[in-house]
Amino acid sequence: KLKIVNDYVTNNKDCISECRVITRNTLEQPIDEQFVRENLCENTLECVGHPSVLKDALNMTVPGGTCTVIGMAADSNMMVDISNVNVMEKTINGVFRYRYTYERAIDMISTKKIGDVKQLITHTANPWDMNELEEALKMLDPQVQAECGQTHMKIMYDMNKKPIGLSK
Repeated sequence: KLKIVNDYVTNNKDCISECRVITRNTLEQPIDEQFVRENLCENTLECVGHPSVLKDALNMTVPGGTCTVIGMAADSNMMVDISNVNVMEKTINGVFRYRYTYERAIDMISTKKIGDVKQLITHTANPWDMNELEEALKMLDPQVQAECGQTHMKIMYDMNKKPIGLSK
């Protein structure tokens, strides 16, 4: 994931004046106050959907800055320290619907403005095979991911596979 973000920043200098990509495996190195102070940002993107990551993103957003929450959280009832938002006059944007973005994304991929997106797909599954489908859905469960120590970015359902029981 990080390579794709870095590729995008590198290949789009004309539209990005200053951009730092900050990443950290918080399981190995939890984010502490010093890290937050050294990495404050005007705009943060929270793309994980985990309460602690949202908290970190909001803490790393400067007063008057914007934190954009992208996608759908595993827990739709995440708590937010509202005083951190109100007193510091921060803005939280939510982006779930990807309306009008597919054409631009396809263009960015086809013109190599971002790197190899195939690396984002960690697994494929046959949507017509109920066992494969069930296993794929289990892999997306945050508790299962925590137990096995893996995070599955995207599981692609291969619609070209034949439904079970149908002849070729």
